[in-house]
Amino acid sequence: RYSAKDFASLFHCPKGRMKKGQPYTFSDNWRTDNRLAGGWALWYFIGEAASGKKICGYAKLETAGAVYGQQERE
Repeated sequence: RYSAKDFASLFHCPKGRMKKGQPYTFSDNWRTDNRLAGGWALWYFIGEAASGKKICGYAKLETAGAVYGQQERE
């Protein structure tokens, strides 16, 4: 279980809030390889509001298989 402060630190998002269309990287990623892999993944988060209400968010994520921003420079 992570606090909003932990979440903000792990995903490098101020105040633990992700903005639509912005890239985020999980700093403690368990998937590793010497190569970058493209594809997709289904990510979900279960959170708790200040009121105690449980909140669930999910999305299909597309992975690029390249360093973010590198395609634009080439």
